[in-house]
Amino acid sequence: MRLPLGLLLFLFLQQKLVLQVGHSVDLTMVSNSTICDDPSLIRVEATETAIRLTGLKEGRTQCSFGVPSGPRTLYDITVVAAERKKK
Repeated sequence: MRLPLGLLLFLFLQQKLVLQVGHSVDLTMVSNSTICDDPSLIRVEATETAIRLTGLKEGRTQCSFGVPSGPRTLYDITVVAAERKKK
């Protein structure tokens, strides 16, 4: 079975990211356009040089970041429960 080139590129270029609830990660990129399948799972804050993603609740979503008329970066984001601190 042959897959279309667009689908192969989509699968190849997709980034995977795991976040814990309540924790953040900064992605160094400029973006003024965010599209997420389930925006309730993460908070997205943009600065001039980065995007900060914060896990809000457990689940999985796909988000793309970029500029409206330019290329986009796709992330497969999984938000997991925060690790409990040991006493």
